[in-house]
Amino acid sequence: MAMLSLLPGLVQAELLSGPQGALTVGIDSEFEYNSNVGLNDDENGDFIISVLPKLIYRYDQGAVRVDAFAGLRVDEYDDFNDKSSDSFRSEVELTFPYGDELYNYSAQVNAGYNEITRGDADLQDAVDKEILHLDVNGKYVFTDRYYA
Repeated sequence: MAMLSLLPGLVQAELLSGPQGALTVGIDSEFEYNSNVGLNDDENGDFIISVLPKLIYRYDQGAVRVDAFAGLRVDEYDDFNDKSSDSFRSEVELTFPYGDELYNYSAQVNAGYNEITRGDADLQDAVDKEILHLDVNGKYVFTDRYYA
């Protein structure tokens, strides 16, 4: 399966900024060619345009940093319109402590809910999936010395 992907990029515009954080509107976009959209022996190719408009929140005052977004991804197929889809995307990431001070501990939590529509090679068709993820990472360094 050949895939060519061109990334037109990300566009963002800040709506609100203050001590409670910053709120931004952003759009991710992607243009791609997939030579086997059905994941089968027919090997039908198609151009796919993907757009993800989203609302982004960032808070990085003090010892905690919060990055979050929610948006709706739209995938449009040029020839195979039945495979076109839209899906909800979201993610939240918390980092503690955040800043220039050195600590011997740190914690990071990443969570999100995402709907995706992807081809399934076994079913040879597009399948809708819901993914809920939670990642928790922590670190504690057993020393009171820090080296730069």
